[in-house]
Amino acid sequence: MRTIHELRKAGHKIKIQHFRHQELRHFPIGKIVNSKLSILVEEREIRKQREGYTMSGRGGKTTLTLQLPNNGLTVTASATCSLADNFSHKFGTQLALERAFNKIKDD
Repeated sequence: MRTIHELRKAGHKIKIQHFRHQELRHFPIGKIVNSKLSILVEEREIRKQREGYTMSGRGGKTTLTLQLPNNGLTVTASATCSLADNFSHKFGTQLALERAFNKIKDD
């Protein structure tokens, strides 16, 4: 399997988004994570807030969008981490990339 860096050098357009559970304080929606109410939010948005919001180290989701350079075909795939597991950027990205290539092979 080629790396993200190698694919980008070869002309593929790749967008990666990581979503994490963010603790909610005053919202009546969400999931219970580590005994706290939380909602799945893009990690970049949580980092922008900087005011007392915490990201859970457990669970999350990685979404990868891959556009092929030769025909412009765009494929999106994701990997979801169980609430029982620690979140991993690297593993989530690898799994989502593998799933994107599997979708391309199936077409």
